Amino acid sequence: MIDPILILNEFKLMKQSIIDALKSGDKSLGIKIRFSGKDSYKNAQSNESFLLAEIYGRLYPENPIASGDYMMKFNTIVLGEQDLNKIKDLEMREKVKNTIFCQTWDNEKNFLRTRGLKTIAIPLDGDMFTIPEWIRDILDYDTIVSFHTQAITDLLPSIGIKLLSLSSSDKRYSNLVSF
Repeated sequence: MIDPILILNEFKLMKQSIIDALKSGDKSLGIKIRFSGKDSYKNAQSNESFLLAEIYGRLYPENPIASGDYMMKFNTIVLGEQDLNKIKDLEMREKVKNTIFCQTWDNEKNFLRTRGLKTIAIPLDGDMFTIPEWIRDILDYDTIVSFHTQAITDLLPSIGIKLLSLSSSDKRYSNLVSF
């Protein structure tokens, strides 16, 4: 017999373990993406891997992501310039403001300004062994956890555990307990 309470408790523990791993800097929970180099894309400014490599290169110019390198991509809660205050590290906040949200870059209109910092990537290999602390502070934990648990979430209805919509923004597996 299937015990839905036990399953939901284990599911909750799994979600928490993902959050804990991210907060400790585990970069293996990012989405692996390869940068093929700026010249490999017909319209580089609309290519996600180019944009992620460009962001990283501006923030860490001493160690840019090279053509052929792999990165680990993470969603953040810094969706626009209005969210810069969510970056707790003041030095990195200023650096993001001056490199990602500036009006011009290299005497041209800054194409990253409207995109912002919705996602950020760090190199898979190299000197950066963990997610930098300032990035951990702005990770979109809900989105990342949802990505990693989607397969399990999709299976829950097949064993009789249905997601309840209590409102447009409140969805749970129980109307009594929030997991």
